[in-house]
Amino acid sequence: MSAPDRAELRTRMLAWRGALPGDEVRRRSARASRLLCDLAEFAAARSVMGYMAVRGELDPMHAMSEVVTRGRHLALPALGEDCLDPRPWAPGEPLEANRYGIGEPMASTRGVHTPDLVIVPAVALDACGRRLGMGGGWYDRTFRSATRPLLVGFVHDEQLVDRIPTEEWDVPVDVVVTPTRTIRCGSSDGGPAPT
Repeated sequence: MSAPDRAELRTRMLAWRGALPGDEVRRRSARASRLLCDLAEFAAARSVMGYMAVRGELDPMHAMSEVVTRGRHLALPALGEDCLDPRPWAPGEPLEANRYGIGEPMASTRGVHTPDLVIVPAVALDACGRRLGMGGGWYDRTFRSATRPLLVGFVHDEQLVDRIPTEEWDVPVDVVVTPTRTIRCGSSDGGPAPT
């Protein structure tokens, strides 16, 4: 898939996602959050970084609330110099809009907890964990380290495509969660690992 093809896929997926009725997004988000909370890695995570959903993205708020209920640390991404900074946050605390209009926690004196698990939004994913994002590279730059946390792509079923070719800087997700299924990525042959 060439750069123009990636751009066309991004445009098509964003238009589709943006046209979803709010009630449908909420129903799908609740189902996907239940599957996310069922992951053993989610149960074991001491710290989770979520995101604030925009423009028809699956909303991980149910799962993020569960992190707090379980007494674990919750963070949201804030734009740093070149990477995302995980800032502590709890549902109901104030947010400020970043340059993309997405809510992020205000600067905190509570310190930063390095997440064990990151819920990752995407425009499209494939079953091998290859991700098409918005094109800014924020998640790729932040999680390119070999010691990165578990990355869980969180998308509508319709956002799964056959294959997304990658660039050398692209960072794949480890698990894909949709409203209907969980896919473990990264088997030795490049295909999805058994669930």
